[in-house]
Amino acid sequence: MNYYNRKSIGTIFCVCFLMVGYSPSYAKKPNVDLTGIPLFWEIADRLENGESPTENEWSKLFNHPAYAQIQKSGNRCTHLKKLMPLVFMPTGEEELKKTLESGSELARRICSHLLKVKSNRITLENFAQSSVFEEWLVAAHDLLRPYVPKGSVTFDQFPQIYVILFEDNGFGYPNIVLDLQRLYSSPETCNISLIGHEAHHVFLHQLSKFKFPEKDNPYYPIVNALSGLHSEGTACMIDKQDWLDEENAGCDLEYQIEFREAFLKSKEIFQEFDSLFTAVQRGDMGLSDLKDIKSKLLWGGHANGMYMAKAIQEYMGTEFLASLIYHPFDFIEGYNQSAKMSGRHYVFSDTAMEFLATVKNDLKSK
Repeated sequence: MNYYNRKSIGTIFCVCFLMVGYSPSYAKKPNVDLTGIPLFWEIADRLENGESPTENEWSKLFNHPAYAQIQKSGNRCTHLKKLMPLVFMPTGEEELKKTLESGSELARRICSHLLKVKSNRITLENFAQSSVFEEWLVAAHDLLRPYVPKGSVTFDQFPQIYVILFEDNGFGYPNIVLDLQRLYSSPETCNISLIGHEAHHVFLHQLSKFKFPEKDNPYYPIVNALSGLHSEGTACMIDKQDWLDEENAGCDLEYQIEFREAFLKSKEIFQEFDSLFTAVQRGDMGLSDLKDIKSKLLWGGHANGMYMAKAIQEYMGTEFLASLIYHPFDFIEGYNQSAKMSGRHYVFSDTAMEFLATVKNDLKSK
């Protein structure tokens, strides 16, 4: 059945179920867990009744594994606790209007998303009961398979997926966390590729042979930046290749122009990285001068990492790109090999690569 027909029929079913007193059951499906959704609605219902949830009630929601993960990964529960009352409480209307007009980009995005969630509740509850999630997992596995080493991943190993309500976003480690409203409103192909992207993050962490340094290690900021390029670069090959096409009419159109601009600035960013690495290698700067280096990446490394991954795929092949999943420094070295072959991509200087080799060897010896 066509995905969009599912939506229309789903809306009809929702009305029928409500007429007979339907109460949705959020049973855990194979690999898909929707048990955080009723916890979200418990809070929303309290707010809509003009009541402030107790700390215990908030904790019940935020202690759910999916909400705990998005808090750890991006402080999202803190934002939800602040913004849900604006959307759901009768007295929040004025503050909501101010936030939508002049709040932070993230606050505006979350509030806009929660407004859709609020208006689509019946439809979303019905959509959560469909078998479409399992179908998407099979398709996503097929999509990501070329980007992991052959034989390293089977469908039986597909990571746990949590579907909850939070914002128009997804998180990919240690489990996959997706938003029900986003899944409902996005084309099927976009959802499949998003799941493939997030699943790649999980498999990268599972297969990695690299031990991440502690945050107080002076090399941590460097490794954090390189790992962003490594993990996001290959994952974006699964769901964002068509974003580089100006004629594309695919997923997340509002972000594509910004993504293309970030992609095209990769040479400039890598040149700055090169200068910093070279200065440290020559003793003109210290490691402490690199503490904010990841902030120089655009889109958290997604666009700039994909610039690297595309170069590797073009000049070394997809299988070679997949083989670099084990170590972020291998990914950078593989990129530089490819850049030398292309003549179009930025090539890191020998001094910069010597610095990275020193970091790699120092971390290996500890």
